[in-house]
Amino acid sequence: MAAVDFSGSWKVYRSENFEAFMNKVGIGFIKKKIAANTNPTVTIEQNEDNFKTKFSMGPISKESAFAIGTEMNVDEFDKKMKTTPAWEGSKLVFRCVPVDGDGDSVIMTREIVDGEMVQEMTCGEVTSKRFFKRVQ
Repeated sequence: MAAVDFSGSWKVYRSENFEAFMNKVGIGFIKKKIAANTNPTVTIEQNEDNFKTKFSMGPISKESAFAIGTEMNVDEFDKKMKTTPAWEGSKLVFRCVPVDGDGDSVIMTREIVDGEMVQEMTCGEVTSKRFFKRVQ
């Protein structure tokens, strides 16, 4: 059973250490420029432990569906990665491992703090946080 409900549309309004994180994971120049100069929106539909998400950032848009405890392949951080979403208390956790073994793993968490969604991403010794306000 779901620990928290992430349903809604969320827009980034603030980031911490995001450029250093993008450098660490090897984001390409064009995507890095777009990411640094836009405030993306993520729309989440959650039914217990099943999720549908739509991510929109400038000209970049992607959709995905996943279930807690079910391994999935994702294209994240300009790499093909594997992850099994999990709950850790009230946090939604993704431990992303490169499929081909090339590059570092990334741990991404999402949690609701004071009505806002906080996304933390860690790669090696670099951690970034993105703060989202609900827009719907």
